[in-house]
Amino acid sequence: MTAAVKGAELLAQMRSSLFQGWAERWLALYAKSPFQFTVITIAVVVTVGAFLGMITDFIIKRLGIDLNSREVREK
Repeated sequence: MTAAVKGAELLAQMRSSLFQGWAERWLALYAKSPFQFTVITIAVVVTVGAFLGMITDFIIKRLGIDLNSREVREK
């Protein structure tokens, strides 16, 4: 093996024909810039998690469950 072959980076690439729409764009972003893919993925996960948490909190409050106080109440 030559030094150029030893130091060459390996690139794993999936067939983009298996994906369509947003999944295809997500895969292209990963192939283009793994760092940008990572930053955007973290931002999306945090945003979706916060949104789902707010929806869950709203539903729980509508059901009458108060998670802000530790008092146990019976009606």
